[in-house]
Amino acid sequence: MHTSLSAVRPEQESTVTIRESYLTITNQDACCAALLDWAERKVGREWTRYSSEEITRALLGIYSTRTVEKKLRVLESQGFLSRRRSPTDRYDRAWQYLLNVPAVAKALEAVQR
Repeated sequence: MHTSLSAVRPEQESTVTIRESYLTITNQDACCAALLDWAERKVGREWTRYSSEEITRALLGIYSTRTVEKKLRVLESQGFLSRRRSPTDRYDRAWQYLLNVPAVAKALEAVQR
């Protein structure tokens, strides 16, 4: 008999994380909070290319591609995420993303007061 679930859970299993602090700064929007956590892990401080479908798969299909696209625009309007088309390949239609770490940090600090 197993004493821990980690013994039977696959090592490279994907997870979706929703941080309470990200829920707070995104007005309790679980999809936006999950996207912020994804961006923190996958995008960071460099422009990174991801299609909407890739992001939807990264969130395990919990949200539709259409919802993911809508919420990415919300995060952009809040200043937490920037996006652009490829500056070198005009035929590439996937967006490139950049996490605005100072804006996220400032919002987190504001809610901790």
